[in-house]
Amino acid sequence: MEDLAVYGYITNTRVKFIVVVSITDGIIRDADMKAIFRTIHSAYVSQVCNPFYAVDSQRAVNSKAFIRAIDAIGLRANSRSALDI
Repeated sequence: MEDLAVYGYITNTRVKFIVVVSITDGIIRDADMKAIFRTIHSAYVSQVCNPFYAVDSQRAVNSKAFIRAIDAIGLRANSRSALDI
C-alpha cells in the first residue's frame, strides 16, 4: 500500500471521483492531477448529458464510451508522466 497514492475530487453536485496511482511510476504533480480530474469531470458530464443515459446515483457509470474516455485519460497521463522522469 505504500507504493500507491490516492486522490479525490468532489463536484458541486456531490459527484465523487477517486483516482489511485502507483507512485513507483513517478510523482504526479498536483497541477497535473487537477487537469486529470477536470478531464474526468468533463467526460462524466458528457455521459450524463446523453438523453439515453439513465443516471443512477447508487451505481458506477458503466457506459462503454465513458470507460473508453477514462482509459484514454489514463494513457495520456501515463505517457506524460513517463516523459517527466
